[in-house]
Amino acid sequence: MMGIKSLMHKKRIAHFLQQIPQSNQPFAPMKQFITSDEPADILPTLWGVVQMLMLWGIVELHQATSSISEAQIRASSQAAKYMLESLAQYLLEGLPLVADWETRGVQRDKAFDQILESGATLLYLLEQRRLKHTPNARPSRYVKVAQALIIRIHPENGQKEILMQYDDNAQQYQLIGGRWRESDGTNLKLTLIREIEEELAASQLAYPEDYQIQLLAEGVEIGQVLSPTFGALTNYQFWIYHVHSIKRPLQLTEKDAWISLDAFQRGRINGLKITELFATLNQAIKGGLEQLPTSFN
Repeated sequence: MMGIKSLMHKKRIAHFLQQIPQSNQPFAPMKQFITSDEPADILPTLWGVVQMLMLWGIVELHQATSSISEAQIRASSQAAKYMLESLAQYLLEGLPLVADWETRGVQRDKAFDQILESGATLLYLLEQRRLKHTPNARPSRYVKVAQALIIRIHPENGQKEILMQYDDNAQQYQLIGGRWRESDGTNLKLTLIREIEEELAASQLAYPEDYQIQLLAEGVEIGQVLSPTFGALTNYQFWIYHVHSIKRPLQLTEKDAWISLDAFQRGRINGLKITELFATLNQAIKGGLEQLPTSFN
């Protein structure tokens, strides 16, 4: 249960939000909001709230002195004043601004009134705006990824194809593989082995009995990318491996598909998106993707 002091602070912050002047009224000094019987930590607490409000552009400050108590504040617009009242009510009612921060996947076509139902979608929109205003914006997320190139020759047309798997969260076909975890240690090869076991579980492949792995490229970067899963501006580094000498047939699911190099390059198959990695991989791998041999004995 929330402690009495915490509850008092919650009500105090809500009251502070409601008392901030409108944009057509004079600035009010911070000390105006503090009474003599307030706890000593209330001013730093309210100042922290002010910094977050400024981050959202809801308030503006006029600070002619270095003293926090002398800093002057008001709402940045009439709509911002109403936002302050709404935030106060959210706080008092114990209602989070965003309903769901757990579900992965950015819904770019989400209805306007549903944006606050998805934390990933809101984050995507915020990061998209940040990237627009700051082209070299610092990523919010750094990720190492191990991915597998599993190649076959199409039995009818003789074209080379790469095994991919559809990711419902990212809403695109991606190479077999995934993110590095601390439990993998320093070797991204262990990451790939774990991901192959997870994503191709039905095939029951065991390393090294059933297949071999060759590192083709390490630390390949593709620049800042808005994660389609989490919505964060992400710096990806890819470790690319060629899986070869596979000794047993693969048992694929409805999410798995053999994607031709041509479709991979186009970035679409049957109207569904494919991860935008073709050009980067083709350049990073010596001789390009076309020269890679089949993965099967």
